[in-house]
Amino acid sequence: MDLINFFIKDNNILFLLIAITSAIILVAPHFRKNISSIDLNEAIKLVNKNGAILADIRSTNDFKEKHIPQSCNTNSNDLKSDSKFSNKLIILICKDGTDSLKIASEMKNYGLNNILFLIGGIDEWINNELPIIKK
Repeated sequence: MDLINFFIKDNNILFLLIAITSAIILVAPHFRKNISSIDLNEAIKLVNKNGAILADIRSTNDFKEKHIPQSCNTNSNDLKSDSKFSNKLIILICKDGTDSLKIASEMKNYGLNNILFLIGGIDEWINNELPIIKK
C-alpha cells in the first residue's frame, strides 16, 4: 500500500509512466519478429565453419575507413536482390547493433529468414581487439 501511495502523491505517477515507457522502448526491439542476434564468438564460428556472410550496412565511407576482414559493404536493396545473399546465412553489422536490428526486421518482413545481427556491431568487435582492416 505504501508503494501505491508513493506513486499517487507528489505526481510520482509521472515517474512510474516514464519508467514503464523507457523499459518498453529498451526491450521491445528484441521481441520483433523473432529477430535473432549473435555475439562475436558465434559470428566468428558461423563465418569460419558455415560460410556465413558478414554484411556491413554502414556507409561506404565508414566501411572504407575500417571494416571487419571478410565483410562486404551492402545495403537493404542489395540484400533483397543479390543472389549471393539468397541461400547463405547473413550476419548484419552496423556501428553498434541498432541499425542492423532495423534492417534485419525489414528483411524478415521481406521474407529473408537467414538474417542475424551482430550484438554491439563493429564497436563491439573493436572493443574486443579483433582484427580490423583500416584505410
